[in-house]
Order: sequence, then structure tokens, then C-alpha cells
Amino acid sequence: MRKYEYMLGDHRIVVLRIYLSLACLEGLLALGLLLILPGSGVAGGLFGFSPSRLLLLTPALLLTLTFSWAAWRSWRKPDWAIILAEHLSNVSRQAWVYWGTIGLSGASFLVYLNLLFLNWKNDDPYVGSYLARIAPFALWALFINVQTAIALRYLRF
Repeated sequence: MRKYEYMLGDHRIVVLRIYLSLACLEGLLALGLLLILPGSGVAGGLFGFSPSRLLLLTPALLLTLTFSWAAWRSWRKPDWAIILAEHLSNVSRQAWVYWGTIGLSGASFLVYLNLLFLNWKNDDPYVGSYLARIAPFALWALFINVQTAIALRYLRF
């Protein structure tokens, strides 16, 4: 039954695959932006990165690898993608889950957008260096929030 449903082209599977693939690409963009930030001048450590740079890169790398694995698995194992898409669809049909996720996505969108605007409006170099290091994460989260709100709509119905 599941393979037959997959052959019909269930739109929820396509939405899930696109969501995970975009999250992976956005993670690679965030990693690239983190890597081109100017360093603190302290070399050494693993691959020539300072410990603070490694601490900054580690969560982005782990999240990117997680999204990459999930995207790869959704393309290579259709049954897994069907089960996950059905589960997400069933959960998102509950009104409180749907509206709660939309509200949380919208609120966090505004927070991350504010962080990006603060990065451009800031005059203090000390605070600016922190905001510059947060900006790739904020941009990635901004993209994730937008695509979550869009994908949830298609996963629900």
C-alpha cells in the first residue's frame, strides 16, 4: 500500500524532501559564512582554527550533518520518508500544534530579523563582532522559519 501511495506522488513526501534539502543547503551557506569571518588571530587547534572558532563551527556543522543525513535518507529510503511525512501530517492536523508552530515560527522570525538588522545598524565594534558571528545562525534560522511555515501548510492538508 505504501509503495503504491508513493508512486502516485504524494505531495507531502515532496514537501518533506524539499524542506530537508533546503535546510541542508542553508546550513552549508551558514557554515561558509562562518568560515569567511575574520579570525581572532590566535591560530592552532584543530585544522588551524582557534578554540573559539571551533566552538562556533561545531553546532552549525552538527546541524548541517543532521539535515544532510535526513535529506539523504528521505531520497534514498522512500518508505522512511512516507512514514515521517504521514506522522508530521497527522501531528500538524491538531489545531494547537499547527497554530502553535505557526506562531512560534512567526515570533522567532521577527527575533532573527531583528538580530540581522541590529548587525547592520550597530556602531559599537565590540558588540558588532558578536553580532557578526551570530548573523549566519540568524540567517539560517530565518530561512528555516519561513520554510517551516510554508511546509507545515502543505503537510497539514
